[in-house]
Parts: sequence; C-alpha cells; structure tokens
Amino acid sequence: MLEGPWTISGAVAAIVAAVVVIISGTYEFILGPRWRRRVLKRPCKAWFLIASTQQRTISHAIQDHREHYVEELTLASDSEYELDFCYVPTITFTVSDIYFGFNKQDDRDLDTKPIIQSYYNRFIERGVGEESPETHPERIMPIIINTIIY
Repeated sequence: MLEGPWTISGAVAAIVAAVVVIISGTYEFILGPRWRRRVLKRPCKAWFLIASTQQRTISHAIQDHREHYVEELTLASDSEYELDFCYVPTITFTVSDIYFGFNKQDDRDLDTKPIIQSYYNRFIERGVGEESPETHPERIMPIIINTIIY
C-alpha cells in the first residue's frame, strides 16, 4: 500500500504546476514582448478633424452639421490652413513632444513638403496655448496641429 490517493494527487499537482510554468514562461518571454513590439509600432490612432458648421467655419473642406474624422487630407499647394488633429492613444504613455510627418521622413525635397508655422492647443485653460518659432526661438518646433485627445 505504498501508492495511494496522496501519491496520485501529488503527481497530478506536479503536472498541473509544470503546465502553468510552461504557459506563463511562454507568455512572459515570447508572447508578451512580441505583443508589446507590435503595439508600439502604432501607439495611437490619428485623424484630421473636419469641424461641424456649429463649431466654426473652415475653408479647406465642405462642412455639414456633423464632425468628420478623415485619415488623409489633400490640400492646395502654396496656401495656409488651420487644421485640427485628433488622436486616441492605444497604449498608456506620457507626451513630451509630438512630431508630425509627411510621407517619407528624410531631408530630401524639403521645399515640396508643408511647413508648420505654429500650433495652437485650444484646450489649455492656463498658460501659453500657442507656440511658434517667434515665441520660442530656442526650441525646435514640435509639429502639432490643434490636438484633441480623447
């Protein structure tokens, strides 16, 4: 009577513990890092906002009574526009600077790419809501256009 219910239950517990260790190790060392790298490739979803007619009038789009969120915006060359930019974070992060780019991020053809003159955050109650090279000459301008964070 050396083998009894305690020996069998101990063997079952050892098998369950081994399976739990294998699954948690696989998640922590293989699946977790792969998932994090995948999520970090796109840390937020971003759109251009076309405001409704009740909010304000804009010249670069046809407006109606609703807001519209578009992923791509084509504008006329050699003209100035005030654009609204909306983004929703998909991961938790702290924003220190936001860079806004156009197609390829290289230094070639800089004369054909748009120039950001200033940005304005209309959701700041106190402090400076608008920054431009004239107001902050010591900083390289982060490229931000009227951001809305949900």
